[in-house]
Amino acid sequence: MPSRPHLHLRNLALRAIAFRPYSGGRQKSPAVIADRVGHARQLRDEVDAISDRMSEIAPTQDMAQVPKNKRGMVITATGFGRQDLWLGDMKASSPGVSLLAARSATPEAPAQARLFVGQESLKTLYRQLGEYEAYGNRNNTADKPMRFTLFESTSEFRPAELTDVWTGATPELPGRSAKPVETWIRSSREEYFYRMLERLKVDRVGSPTKFTDSVILDIVLTRAQMEALLHGTGAVIEFRPSSHFVADFRRANPGERREVSAAIARRIVPAPATAPRTVILDSGVASANPLLAASLAAPFRRTIDLSWGTEDDSGHGTNMAGVALFPDLAAAAVSTGPIVLTTALESVKNRAPARHGELDIPPRRDPKRCADG
Repeated sequence: MPSRPHLHLRNLALRAIAFRPYSGGRQKSPAVIADRVGHARQLRDEVDAISDRMSEIAPTQDMAQVPKNKRGMVITATGFGRQDLWLGDMKASSPGVSLLAARSATPEAPAQARLFVGQESLKTLYRQLGEYEAYGNRNNTADKPMRFTLFESTSEFRPAELTDVWTGATPELPGRSAKPVETWIRSSREEYFYRMLERLKVDRVGSPTKFTDSVILDIVLTRAQMEALLHGTGAVIEFRPSSHFVADFRRANPGERREVSAAIARRIVPAPATAPRTVILDSGVASANPLLAASLAAPFRRTIDLSWGTEDDSGHGTNMAGVALFPDLAAAAVSTGPIVLTTALESVKNRAPARHGELDIPPRRDPKRCADG
């Protein structure tokens, strides 16, 4: 097969004579709060209100059998004007206060972040606000209290509302009548979410899609059920309007699914031979998939270890290949014209099948070897 280098390293270690450092970029710190004492007291009042709300939803969390040491709720932090929130190294897996989602400021709306706060962490947040208040209007870098930049850049803390976690247009939000909803939840709280679904007598549509930290499900929900899932489980990252195509496809029987896939495949125009290739470093790709086959010729199916084969053993690599080729498969499916692709695929299976070990970690091998499939 022809050589197709993917990394082009040129002009290494050469001085760029015309280079001038750019003076723009993010501020080194949030804008200074004129009255920190007043601001701290306002935020503490809001944390108090969140604590009251947490007590109110405790019976709902009982329904989901959430252990007391795992209880908490989703809150919304809002920034000032066009200034972004300073969240530090907070992430989804952070203990206590976890970052679920963040949105930068725009001319139309201030920055926002959705955080999950446990009961004990809320008490810690309240104490840290007391330290921020005591710091007052000083500006000594050495003794700034914990979460200083978060408090300095936050105009408001409040319990998250359903509209905060709904990514669609407000008129699309379900009311008393149930609608299909694409639901993103945290893997770490999946069991509480499923228990609440059972209590609400809600059925899932199709199989969930699982990622490292999150799970995506299609569920038919009313607004009241969405509220119960949001506040009663602490698992919800966001709700999205569900594609009718996806919902219908998941409900279809295997024969109907094959017919739909074949109809889409007949309209695919593969990328030309000179087009770039998207390399999928994953669990392999199902080469017989009718939507992918024309974009993944045999010479471009590779594996780290010949004994693993090149085919997908978990489904994840195939899913990623689909995302690479079809950013919006639902839109492509309901269109009537040709589906013209702009990239082809190359697959490198770099994960051992489950039979090679419980942790699914490939053995150490010569990095220079990459076997063709």
